[in-house]
Amino acid sequence: MISTTSYQELHDRVVARPGAAERLAALRRDTLAEIGLYELRRSLERSQTDLAAELGISQPAVSQLERSDDVKLSTLRSYLNSLGARLQVLAIFDDGEAETVIPIKIGANFRRKLLEAVSEADWDEARAGFGDPDLATE
Repeated sequence: MISTTSYQELHDRVVARPGAAERLAALRRDTLAEIGLYELRRSLERSQTDLAAELGISQPAVSQLERSDDVKLSTLRSYLNSLGARLQVLAIFDDGEAETVIPIKIGANFRRKLLEAVSEADWDEARAGFGDPDLATE
Protein backbone atom coordinates (compact mmCIF):
# COMPACT_ATOMS: atom_id res chain seq x y z
CA MET A 1 0.00 0.00 0.00
CA ILE A 2 1.24 3.48 -0.83
CA SER A 3 1.78 5.75 2.13
CA THR A 4 0.61 9.32 1.88
CA THR A 5 1.57 12.45 3.75
CA SER A 6 -0.95 15.12 4.52
CA TYR A 7 -0.23 18.71 3.58
CA GLN A 8 -0.28 19.73 7.23
CA GLU A 9 2.31 17.10 8.14
CA LEU A 10 4.57 18.19 5.27
CA HIS A 11 4.10 21.84 6.20
CA ASP A 12 4.98 21.16 9.83
CA ARG A 13 8.18 19.32 8.84
CA VAL A 14 9.29 22.18 6.52
CA VAL A 15 8.55 24.88 9.10
CA ALA A 16 10.40 22.91 11.81
CA ARG A 17 13.71 23.06 9.89
CA PRO A 18 16.28 25.60 11.17
CA GLY A 19 15.94 28.96 9.37
CA ALA A 20 12.73 27.92 7.63
CA ALA A 21 10.75 30.95 8.77
CA GLU A 22 13.35 33.33 7.33
CA ARG A 23 13.62 31.40 4.05
CA LEU A 24 9.84 31.28 3.66
CA ALA A 25 9.53 35.01 4.42
CA ALA A 26 12.20 35.81 1.82
CA LEU A 27 10.49 33.59 -0.75
CA ARG A 28 7.15 35.27 0.01
CA ARG A 29 8.73 38.75 -0.46
CA ASP A 30 10.39 37.73 -3.73
CA THR A 31 7.18 36.19 -5.03
CA LEU A 32 5.14 39.28 -4.20
CA ALA A 33 7.81 41.60 -5.61
CA GLU A 34 7.37 40.12 -9.08
CA ILE A 35 4.11 39.75 -10.91
CA GLY A 36 3.56 38.24 -14.31
CA LEU A 37 1.85 40.06 -17.16
CA TYR A 38 -1.18 37.77 -16.93
CA GLU A 39 -1.61 38.48 -13.21
CA LEU A 40 -1.14 42.20 -13.76
CA ARG A 41 -3.76 42.34 -16.53
CA ARG A 42 -6.22 40.26 -14.50
CA SER A 43 -5.72 42.43 -11.40
CA LEU A 44 -6.73 45.43 -13.55
CA GLU A 45 -9.81 43.52 -14.76
CA ARG A 46 -8.82 43.76 -18.41
CA SER A 47 -9.48 40.99 -20.92
CA GLN A 48 -7.01 39.73 -23.50
CA THR A 49 -9.56 40.58 -26.20
CA ASP A 50 -9.87 44.23 -25.12
CA LEU A 51 -6.11 44.58 -24.79
CA ALA A 52 -5.55 42.99 -28.20
CA ALA A 53 -7.95 45.45 -29.83
CA GLU A 54 -6.18 48.38 -28.19
CA LEU A 55 -2.76 47.10 -29.25
CA GLY A 56 -3.89 46.21 -32.78
CA ILE A 57 -2.94 42.55 -32.40
CA SER A 58 -4.85 39.28 -31.99
CA GLN A 59 -6.01 37.79 -28.70
CA PRO A 60 -3.71 34.76 -29.18
CA ALA A 61 -0.78 37.18 -29.60
CA VAL A 62 -1.60 38.72 -26.20
CA SER A 63 -1.75 35.23 -24.68
CA GLN A 64 1.61 34.34 -26.23
CA LEU A 65 3.14 37.59 -24.94
CA GLU A 66 1.90 36.91 -21.41
CA ARG A 67 3.49 33.44 -21.43
CA SER A 68 6.74 34.42 -23.11
CA ASP A 69 10.08 34.29 -21.32
CA ASP A 70 11.72 36.64 -23.86
CA VAL A 71 9.84 39.84 -24.67
CA LYS A 72 11.08 42.82 -26.69
CA LEU A 73 11.18 46.01 -24.63
CA SER A 74 9.12 47.88 -27.22
CA THR A 75 6.41 45.20 -27.05
CA LEU A 76 6.42 45.24 -23.26
CA ARG A 77 6.28 49.06 -23.27
CA SER A 78 3.21 49.00 -25.55
CA TYR A 79 1.52 46.32 -23.44
CA LEU A 80 2.09 48.26 -20.21
CA ASN A 81 1.05 51.58 -21.78
CA SER A 82 -2.26 50.03 -22.79
CA LEU A 83 -2.74 49.05 -19.14
CA GLY A 84 -2.05 52.62 -18.03
CA ALA A 85 1.49 51.96 -16.81
CA ARG A 86 4.93 52.96 -18.02
CA LEU A 87 7.99 50.76 -18.34
CA GLN A 88 11.07 51.47 -16.25
CA VAL A 89 14.23 49.40 -16.62
CA LEU A 90 16.57 49.21 -13.64
CA ALA A 91 20.10 47.86 -13.29
CA ILE A 92 20.58 46.46 -9.79
CA PHE A 93 24.10 46.02 -8.47
CA ASP A 94 24.53 44.03 -5.27
CA ASP A 95 27.98 43.91 -3.70
CA GLY A 96 26.81 41.75 -0.82
CA GLU A 97 26.48 44.66 1.60
CA ALA A 98 24.37 47.14 -0.30
CA GLU A 99 22.20 47.28 -3.37
CA THR A 100 22.61 50.05 -5.93
CA VAL A 101 19.70 50.66 -8.29
CA ILE A 102 20.28 52.65 -11.48
CA PRO A 103 17.47 53.53 -13.92
CA ILE A 104 18.45 52.71 -17.50
CA LYS A 105 17.44 54.92 -20.43
CA ILE A 106 16.46 52.89 -23.49
CA GLY A 107 16.68 54.34 -26.98
CA ALA A 108 18.78 56.97 -28.69
CA ASN A 109 15.91 59.46 -28.95
CA PHE A 110 15.34 59.78 -25.20
CA ARG A 111 16.60 63.38 -24.92
CA ARG A 112 14.65 64.54 -28.00
CA LYS A 113 11.42 62.95 -26.72
CA LEU A 114 11.98 64.43 -23.29
CA LEU A 115 12.55 67.90 -24.71
CA GLU A 116 9.37 67.64 -26.76
CA ALA A 117 7.41 66.59 -23.67
CA VAL A 118 8.40 69.47 -21.37
CA SER A 119 8.72 73.20 -21.76
CA GLU A 120 12.19 74.74 -21.82
CA ALA A 121 11.55 76.39 -18.42
CA ASP A 122 10.56 73.04 -16.89
CA TRP A 123 13.61 71.43 -18.48
CA ASP A 124 15.94 74.11 -17.08
CA GLU A 125 14.37 73.76 -13.63
CA ALA A 126 14.74 69.96 -13.71
CA ARG A 127 18.32 70.22 -14.94
CA ALA A 128 19.17 72.65 -12.15
CA GLY A 129 17.51 70.39 -9.60
CA PHE A 130 19.67 67.45 -10.68
CA GLY A 131 22.77 69.64 -10.88
CA ASP A 132 23.68 67.98 -14.17
CA PRO A 133 25.27 70.29 -16.77
CA ASP A 134 25.37 67.40 -19.27
CA LEU A 135 21.58 67.60 -19.59
CA ALA A 136 21.80 70.91 -21.42
CA THR A 137 19.26 71.59 -24.14
CA GLU A 138 20.57 71.15 -27.67
